[in-house]
Amino acid sequence: MLRFSLSLLALCCLSLSSSSPLNLQTIVTKLDGSHIVGNNTRVKLFRHELNDGLNNRIINGNDAPNTPWVGRMITERGNGYVVSNCGGSLIASHWALTAYHCLFDDNGNIVSNSFWISLGNVEWVYGQYVGVTEIIHFGTNDHDIALLRLERDVNDIGPIPVQLDDNIDYRGRWASIYGWGQTETGHGPDRLRVANVVLWEREQCEYNMVCLNPEITNTNACGGDSGGPMVMEQDGQTRQIGICHAGYNIGGGFCNGNKAFYVSTSYYGDFIRDHINQ
Repeated sequence: MLRFSLSLLALCCLSLSSSSPLNLQTIVTKLDGSHIVGNNTRVKLFRHELNDGLNNRIINGNDAPNTPWVGRMITERGNGYVVSNCGGSLIASHWALTAYHCLFDDNGNIVSNSFWISLGNVEWVYGQYVGVTEIIHFGTNDHDIALLRLERDVNDIGPIPVQLDDNIDYRGRWASIYGWGQTETGHGPDRLRVANVVLWEREQCEYNMVCLNPEITNTNACGGDSGGPMVMEQDGQTRQIGICHAGYNIGGGFCNGNKAFYVSTSYYGDFIRDHINQ
């Protein structure tokens, strides 16, 4: 018998509800606005991997080219120390995307009152840190997506276009995933990593997810890649189509198996469009 378990995030279960997010009330969580991090300021990094729902790696990837819109979430842990265990992406001048579980614990409690996203550098500690003032979400890991309103416009970095229309057949298509999570060596890289993956058809995935098949390419996402982007070429343009969520372990292997999950941006297209156009 095959044994299944969820990896990459601290979920005990995964709802298969088919309700549309358009029927759910969105929640706006305002942050207190305290900022200990300034632009291009080195901060003390607390490197211990906390078991707090943020742990979640690019397996068998390569150093990524300059992709300044790929972000790294930074969370205050007190005494000037910060933790960074998740990725994100700049999708508009003052909006970013990440995963809900990067910001809230399993009980729905926010893990900090201070978040930033580091942008503009493949070595995120040297990036520019932009504060988050609001988090817009659905309040549940079943809808593992969070929009981040940033404290200022980021005019010197071009955002990644997002796939908002649900009109793509993903079966057999190639995509790329980005992250600073642990590699196959078990260590987190200093530089951003990228890996190419092959996607499953919709029927093999959850209703609000885009799934990849790690067995085809021997590449995958794993610890520290949560919230990071998946992109694909569509109509001559690179677009973000997913946000790193979780992967199934089959047979007990870590970050192995034939399926890993990214939240589908097109499923939440109206949610994203309605807010970033405000």
